[in-house]
Amino acid sequence: MRSLMLTWLYAIPKRSHGRPSPNMASVSLAEAKAHLRVDYPEDDAYVSTLINAAEGYISEIGVPADKLASPPVKHAALLLIGHWFAFREAAAEKPPQAISFGVDALVQPFREVSF
Repeated sequence: MRSLMLTWLYAIPKRSHGRPSPNMASVSLAEAKAHLRVDYPEDDAYVSTLINAAEGYISEIGVPADKLASPPVKHAALLLIGHWFAFREAAAEKPPQAISFGVDALVQPFREVSF
């Protein structure tokens, strides 16, 4: 029994190597900008890279592409996008664990793991 529990605790998520396909986007540029309360076009390219990075991160931790459009996973992507937009530098006042915990809690039911 202990062995089975350890196996479950250390299950490895199925990875897509963080490369979301172009048709995989669950968050549009307009949705991300509305979440960020950005109404100017100067940061469109940057916000687009944040969308790709957030979806890449979420797929890397084991969420399959067909689950990216579900509301909790989409909200997790928006949380990451908002955090990265607000804290563009490596050093930040808010520890990254705080945002990561919320994101992980939102995507946990959608993760697929392999043993």
